[in-house]
Amino acid sequence: MDSSNFTPKVIMLDFYSKSGDSFGVTWQTKEEGKPILEYTDEDDLNFEHPVRVKGECSEGMKAKKNCAVITGIAPGQRCRWRVGDECGVRSADAVFTAPPTGGDKLDFLVFADSQDEDNNGLWWKCAWKDAIGHFPGTRLFAHAGDIVQFSGSREMWRDMIGNNEEFVSAYPMLPSAGNHDYWHCYLDGYSSTLYSHFNIDLAPQDTSHGIYYSVDIGPVHFTVLSSGDLMETNDKLLPTQVEWLVNDLAAADRAWKIVIIHNPLYSPGKYGARRPVCNAALSLRKQLNGIFAAYGVDMVLCGHDHVLGKSYPIRANSTVQTDFEYVTEKIGGTDAKIMIDPAGSIHFEPGCCGNQNREIEDLTEDFASELEVAESMHDRAVAYAHISIDGDTLCLTFREVSVDDGADVSEFSFGIRKTKKIAAMQ
Repeated sequence: MDSSNFTPKVIMLDFYSKSGDSFGVTWQTKEEGKPILEYTDEDDLNFEHPVRVKGECSEGMKAKKNCAVITGIAPGQRCRWRVGDECGVRSADAVFTAPPTGGDKLDFLVFADSQDEDNNGLWWKCAWKDAIGHFPGTRLFAHAGDIVQFSGSREMWRDMIGNNEEFVSAYPMLPSAGNHDYWHCYLDGYSSTLYSHFNIDLAPQDTSHGIYYSVDIGPVHFTVLSSGDLMETNDKLLPTQVEWLVNDLAAADRAWKIVIIHNPLYSPGKYGARRPVCNAALSLRKQLNGIFAAYGVDMVLCGHDHVLGKSYPIRANSTVQTDFEYVTEKIGGTDAKIMIDPAGSIHFEPGCCGNQNREIEDLTEDFASELEVAESMHDRAVAYAHISIDGDTLCLTFREVSVDDGADVSEFSFGIRKTKKIAAMQ
């Protein structure tokens, strides 16, 4: 028996259940074996007292998909884990800190469009190193889609994730499917390439064009949507996903509600502001803005355009609020506008953490009026956002750094303070 056929590749850590207290693990192998997951306390360096879980194996994307679930980890607990096969093959150890399941504090990172084609994830690695250095309190990360450039390439998944294994195995991920993660023209005959790399307990749905799900973590209810529906419709989400969305948001009981979707509703890039390619954005506004407003969605995180964009608060009828009250406070080293009880959802795109930076459009008034911030990305730079929530205040910091020397290129911060809603929940 060739044990190399069972060597774990493309090892991913995500949130398995809506309650945010169990973690899905996924890895790829050449052949079907007897997959196993082992996890223990951080100090158990030799895995003398591990929990051993037999994994499940199924057909994946040009490989076998192996998956298992980590349970019983208390918030704040440091968990050491590894995967392998009963034949004796094991991956390297990884350690993560379980995020809070309640409370009023949370730190997390936001990436979008890592999709390196020529640099095998090394540009994303540059963003990761900067983020961990500047924001050591982070416990998880959201990815707004386009994880890889060609979803049907096993090698691209292997290189992208493998070169960032120290990070993606240490911070649970909230993945959103980008078009490059599911487009049929990239699949090479293989479907469900995004979900073949993740282990999430999903509501009944077609996973061939992405996935939708939700997770409660600390004070935040995260709702992750699949804009893959746009491939099959007239630039709209399918009724089944919309019905699920309404029920999901209606049942959410956390102080903060954040939606993650790859395709932007508001963006200064071509897919948000150039007709006719922005038709999807315009359709999604009509379909979703009323729902977001009715159920108090605070922020919508997106990708796709590879630019920095921040909208004004967007109301139910798609109008903007520009007369909000605010205070100016320091976030990190920058002066930040803290909006007081904004009347609408704020849409934010955190630039590109890969090697495909783009320019903003020459915005016409009907598009420019919706955006408070619109900036192109710099050459040979990567970008991301960090979000910190503490009680009634959310602070977001956007950073752009050089891939050549890690030096700061630009930084931008803002915040939201919800005095009325938080008080009402107490």
